[in-house]
Amino acid sequence: MKIGILICGEVPDALKQEYGDYGQCLIREFGLTKKDDIHLFNAHNKEVPETVKLCDAYIISGSPSSVYDESKWILDLILFIQEAFDKGKKLLGICFGHQLVNYALGGTVKRSINEWGSANIYKEYLEMQKGQNVSLLSMHQDQVTALANGFEVIAGCDFCANYITRYKNQVLTIQGHPEFSPEFFLALLKETKQKYCDSTMQNALKTLSNLCVYSHNIAVLRESVQKEKYQQKRG
Repeated sequence: MKIGILICGEVPDALKQEYGDYGQCLIREFGLTKKDDIHLFNAHNKEVPETVKLCDAYIISGSPSSVYDESKWILDLILFIQEAFDKGKKLLGICFGHQLVNYALGGTVKRSINEWGSANIYKEYLEMQKGQNVSLLSMHQDQVTALANGFEVIAGCDFCANYITRYKNQVLTIQGHPEFSPEFFLALLKETKQKYCDSTMQNALKTLSNLCVYSHNIAVLRESVQKEKYQQKRG
């Protein structure tokens, strides 16, 4: 299975030696291996595949940017997502990617004062069970306020109604960051703390208080991604 990873932001230089770049974080935390045919594209540097046919599935990463920024690379990526969706390609959107996929396909994204918290799973999806609580590391002030056409909510809560969304078995989007380990998240907060007020930092640190729950959620999401890969190979 060919997997295209569309990188929409970068790891601070000070953290790269220990944690690697953003692409390496995604590959490591999702359990991708050399057996997977992985293609990396720095979308934030205006690099996208020449054709959506190149890969079977695409992962759209997080970013410090907002989907409604008028940067050319974002506009180009919106067009790519629309074409990939129309061609039936599998899509996985993370944080900014979650917002961009919904936005590109007819949804609405707005600024929100609520950034942190856990969500309840409403519908069973692969390894995610109805009624289960999911708590992922989050650090973005934008949220999907209206779903893309035909999408449904898998998990949500008071602070973020559309936390995990999907379109049939083709698209899965997640507001949180399953590709961030707690150690990396803490290091990233310290490196970028000048961007946040004290209350935001305190709330962010609270998300690290239950690492057992976080680790379980990562395992569940990783199993879901791996099952998607298996089903794609059989198809």
